[in-house]
Amino acid sequence: MNFYPRTRLDQPAQYRITIQGRLPESWSDYFGELTAEEINTVDNQVITLLSGEVSDQSSLHGVLRHIRDLGLPLLEVKILSESNLSQGNPKMFKSMSSSSIFTLACKGVALAMSVAAIVLNILKSAGSDTIVSLLTIGLAALALASLKQD
Repeated sequence: MNFYPRTRLDQPAQYRITIQGRLPESWSDYFGELTAEEINTVDNQVITLLSGEVSDQSSLHGVLRHIRDLGLPLLEVKILSESNLSQGNPKMFKSMSSSSIFTLACKGVALAMSVAAIVLNILKSAGSDTIVSLLTIGLAALALASLKQD
């Protein structure tokens, strides 16, 4: 599955660039139309997010060169989804690390075990008509919850 938009070297695109540290006072001289947002992390480090439209890939490389010249570590460069940009709500393309996949799998196993425990408790004390009704309701609730996630 391809999560990245089709881009061309000579076309503008929206980017979000994450760097470690603060930009100098004259940062706007280097980065043109990009906006900067500083975020303080839990361990009191500063992360700066640069976001906005870059006119082409050559300009993007120029921005990255300025970040290098300022001595700021580059943490991430993301191209934003074109479909979300047209709606005025930029969102990043989905990317999943192995740790987030593992976390998702653990949540799925925990949900399955919870459902199994509920079903076993119901089986101990209910008749077959009640069990079928409750299982149908449970499956419908799970289906609705998964649709809501998407």
